[in-house]
Amino acid sequence: MTPSLPYVNSIPHLGNAVCVVSADVFNRFLKKEGCESRFICGTDEHGTRTEIEAKKRKMDPDKYCEQMNQKFKDVFDFIGVEFDHFGRTNNPVNHEITQSIFKDLYDKGYIFDKELTLLYCEKCKMYLADSYVEGTCPHCGAEDAKGDQCDNCSKFLEPVELIHPKCKICGSVPVVKRDMHIFLDLKKLQPKVKKWLLSNKNLKDDVKNFSLGWIKEGLHPRCISRNLKYGVKVPLKGFEDKVFYVWFDAPIGYFGATAEKYKDWKSWWQSAQHYEFMGKDNVPFHTIFFPAMLLGSNENDNKWVLPTNIGVNQNLNYEGKKFSKSHKRGIFLDDFMKLDIKADVLRYYIISVRSLHKDTEFSWDAFLGKNNNELVANYGNLVYRTLVFMSKNFGCVPDVAVDKSVVDEVSEKLSAADKFYWDLDFKEALKLIMEASSIANQYFQHSAPWDLVKTDKDKCSVVLRTCSEVILMLSKALWPIIPSASESVFKQLGFDKFDFSAKIKGGQKLGKVKVLFKKFDESMIDKYRDKFSGDLSEEDIFNSMDLRVAKIVDVKVHPDAKKLFIVDLDVGAYKKTIVSGLREHFSVDDLLGKKIILFSNLEPAKIRGVKSEGMLLAACGSGKLGLLGSDDKIGERVYAKSCSTPAKSVSYDNFSKLEILVDKDGNVVFCSHILKTSRGKIKVSGVGKGAKVC
Repeated sequence: MTPSLPYVNSIPHLGNAVCVVSADVFNRFLKKEGCESRFICGTDEHGTRTEIEAKKRKMDPDKYCEQMNQKFKDVFDFIGVEFDHFGRTNNPVNHEITQSIFKDLYDKGYIFDKELTLLYCEKCKMYLADSYVEGTCPHCGAEDAKGDQCDNCSKFLEPVELIHPKCKICGSVPVVKRDMHIFLDLKKLQPKVKKWLLSNKNLKDDVKNFSLGWIKEGLHPRCISRNLKYGVKVPLKGFEDKVFYVWFDAPIGYFGATAEKYKDWKSWWQSAQHYEFMGKDNVPFHTIFFPAMLLGSNENDNKWVLPTNIGVNQNLNYEGKKFSKSHKRGIFLDDFMKLDIKADVLRYYIISVRSLHKDTEFSWDAFLGKNNNELVANYGNLVYRTLVFMSKNFGCVPDVAVDKSVVDEVSEKLSAADKFYWDLDFKEALKLIMEASSIANQYFQHSAPWDLVKTDKDKCSVVLRTCSEVILMLSKALWPIIPSASESVFKQLGFDKFDFSAKIKGGQKLGKVKVLFKKFDESMIDKYRDKFSGDLSEEDIFNSMDLRVAKIVDVKVHPDAKKLFIVDLDVGAYKKTIVSGLREHFSVDDLLGKKIILFSNLEPAKIRGVKSEGMLLAACGSGKLGLLGSDDKIGERVYAKSCSTPAKSVSYDNFSKLEILVDKDGNVVFCSHILKTSRGKIKVSGVGKGAKVC
């Protein structure tokens, strides 16, 4: 069991935690099923970012990584993740295994050397590794592609392939140098990778088809050496001054971390089933790159097992935006440790929104709803009211038979949930478990034990005995997801400890009954929302705006303001009415039928008694005003670098902080990026260079 190794440059945020919590959930489920498993993880420590982060702190890279490793252990422990071992990629045994696998690949003809054209930053005095080069993707045109992969189209890249590259550290344009490096011949290994992908019946179709798409386009040799000091040394004559590319030694770190603790590590990695959990960005490295390494090393002696299945989660964003440590936006796990929120609530939320097919987001409103409506009102309510009533009126679990029809109905739901657990679809498993909890709640409510205890105590005993049995079943089923709460329920039921083989006996004394989850109030959620909303940069503000091509369909003179028009707009899927101060510059005929750019999610405001639902964008320069326009179809998005999810609304105060200017060619520019639609650039005429959009 291995989640992708978290990189040491920053403490994980909630989105990063999804794959780790998912792996922990499956590992606990395997224990529930009586399977022997080992849950292995560790910190991914090599690469340029480590050297830079250590340098910032004036620390030795290994000392920096050691400290970060302990911090990671602390935050994962806090959220209830129970690794069998949490290791480090920078440990001697991982170096040894990595070099051994490389030698296998080299001996079998899958390694070759080649002179490379590299990017070197003269200002930083360093070769720029993949993650420290940014430029335009040569495949899809995305303007923020990294040097190893484009996040927009997921293509593997080399830094020199980027168009208009720049150093991400200092922003300068790098120079070109030449140097010898070593390559893994993925092209030669392609048939083996394809055969493995096609033969693996466990991989979900979207994962398999995505990976086979790469195969169809054709794999290319991949450079696996870097000009760095901190890392696994390349054991090849003439390359002693180089280390391995981080994505070569990092997945081998699964082996290394296992070997750190277990002497029999090799037998596990040569015979056991292997489940991996990761975010979608890591899929190509785990379905193509890592399997290719193992298949090449395995030739003729079948040494290493390949992944049995891969649990892939889509991105979890924060309230419609990306997590950002530098902008203090979103919850990082070290932040979460300081909140008055139980780790089980976070685990429950992560699994309840974990998506296999599309990006999702952390929302404070949804977080409140999951806690209050599901954990508190459903499962927590069932446990508390059953055990409190039973303790008060019987003092123990009644010694009677259960209502078999209810237990069987719940059991059927939980059996179906187990199938989803095995399929790594924990969100669907959780839905079924909570449906089973609802069945028991409805049974309790419909039976009305508060009346039965007065009129038919024997029947009341059956109801309580049945509910206590269901609570035990639910707590076992939920233990992989909310372990602390499940263990608490066992103690409340009178057991000394959590035990999957535990059975309730008639006459069993109850433990101290207590509330499992507390209800969140709106003020608490609002406080946390404000706390983690972050410092908005100009780019954040711009990306939160919803700019659209719109057509003016009607213009009226405002009855109560000489300088204002009331403008009706067609935005394609919806209509808008705005109040605009254009009367001094344009006539009604000038505006009717014109396609303009609408700031459509500007905070609504009443202007002279008329509700205004947006703003036309215009540029002012040389004493003239020009409307921004486009020939694109009505409703098209307007963006700078790339389209992002807009906010519900943006204040005029925030908009006024932006510097959106017109260049010498009449292009409208924000942060060096020309505003555009999918078909063309946004232009304005007659205002001159430097005119500001307002």
